[in-house]
Amino acid sequence: MLGLRAAPRSDTGVSAAELTFGRTLRLPGEYFDSSKRCINDEEYVTRLKETIGNLKSKSFIHRDSKTFFVHPDLSTCTKVFVRNDIVKKSLQSPYEGPYPIVKRLGKTFVIQLNNRLSNISIDRLKPAYLPSFEHSEAQGNFHKTSDVPKNTTTKVKKVRFQDVSGNSNPTQTKTTRSGRLIKPPRRFVL
Repeated sequence: MLGLRAAPRSDTGVSAAELTFGRTLRLPGEYFDSSKRCINDEEYVTRLKETIGNLKSKSFIHRDSKTFFVHPDLSTCTKVFVRNDIVKKSLQSPYEGPYPIVKRLGKTFVIQLNNRLSNISIDRLKPAYLPSFEHSEAQGNFHKTSDVPKNTTTKVKKVRFQDVSGNSNPTQTKTTRSGRLIKPPRRFVL
């Protein structure tokens, strides 16, 4: 079909494409420039070797290696949580512990797990931030020392519900513009 449109007609000497578009069509064989000189095989091989020799390979990135975050507080903490690398059920904690640290050995820590010592990599550890508790033997209860200030009493303020409309009777029912009853919260009613 393309050949018929590009071929000149015998009566006019012009092709159908030239009449339609005002110029000749570019045929698939015309895409390549035939005016280039041909290279002999030896020259082609030497140019190919030079081109390939100048290519630089990309650096290989390991996709399998995981980078782990090592918490800076691991060097000073006394207890740690240990991550379990298992398939977890729903709502199962990824960490177990806290376990006391027995010894620090560079990339591993010696930790007391239940009744045995175990070497665990620091990639699986997380520092345990635990509140300090004091036990009062006379009273038999525990309390946080960090949250309870000593020799202080707390004062409770009572808030009274005040009538905005100026009525002094708090038991009088009020309604909104749509007719609903307004009931103040019980903590504000005297």
